Amino acid sequence: MKNKEENIFLKDIEMPGIVDEKIAETLLKIKMEEKDIMRKKENADAIKNSIIRKFVKPMIAVAACLILVAAVSTGRNIRSRTQDISMVPDSDESSLQKDIQSKSPFWDFSITAYAKELDVARTDDGSITFVDAGIGSDGYTGIMFNIQGDEISDVEISVDKGELYSASIEDTTEDALNEWAAQGMPDMDGNPDTYTIVETPAIEEGEDAPDIRSARLYHCTKRSALIRDKYDREKYYGFYIPEQAVSIINDETDLAEAYHDMLNIFDGAVMTVKVSYSDGSSLKKEYELSAAKLTQDENGTITQEEWTGGDEGAFVYGIIGIEQK
Repeated sequence: MKNKEENIFLKDIEMPGIVDEKIAETLLKIKMEEKDIMRKKENADAIKNSIIRKFVKPMIAVAACLILVAAVSTGRNIRSRTQDISMVPDSDESSLQKDIQSKSPFWDFSITAYAKELDVARTDDGSITFVDAGIGSDGYTGIMFNIQGDEISDVEISVDKGELYSASIEDTTEDALNEWAAQGMPDMDGNPDTYTIVETPAIEEGEDAPDIRSARLYHCTKRSALIRDKYDREKYYGFYIPEQAVSIINDETDLAEAYHDMLNIFDGAVMTVKVSYSDGSSLKKEYELSAAKLTQDENGTITQEEWTGGDEGAFVYGIIGIEQK
């Protein structure tokens, strides 16, 4: 029985003609659909490549132009900052580079005059009003300033007439001051180049003095006409009148006029301030100085106008510094 069943399935089966036609039709349809899919894919790829060619090539061209412009711009900048460097001897090349570096646009500094409670008019022309804060003694004028800026490592200050001093400011009390004086003040150390100015608040007539008053100490050091220091944001610098100029004062001298005459030693002087930064660059500014009696207006504000005398108005001694461009 089993052999007969196998023989039945192994016999050739004759297909009807309609079946053959349907199979051939189906196979042809599948083949045509495959061709259509391939043709659409080819068209899509062609469109994609066209788009890429249309947009990418101009973008490459634009990028190339930008690179060219950047290269030309950079080249022009380099030439402007290092012009004629090839014509400079080797020994001068480093100094030229330092000069370029000293004009770094990334850093700046400001000079702030010490005015204490005084009201000083602001200016927009780069000039500085240095005023006598009323704390001068001997050659130490009390006309002080400090330097402000970021990333400063060193400062160099010089004047071509007169001298300079440095100062630190300390606030204390009268009781502490008395104890300090009893132990021997710094001015008793035998160093002729150090001096401490003591300032205590003025007491109005008829006012009872408090038991403990505040006091301010100005620890001054004479520094000649050139100062080189590590930068200290809290350090002040002042104009010092040389001893030979101070020695002209005697008992018959009008002290106010004598002080004005001595202050004139800075009239027409040039003060140079150079700061160095932590990145190795530096910046220098020069100021032409003029000594004057500066007028206080009706509001008590100190101006740069010179007091011409008379009973009206008031004045303070000061020095005007005009930055040289």
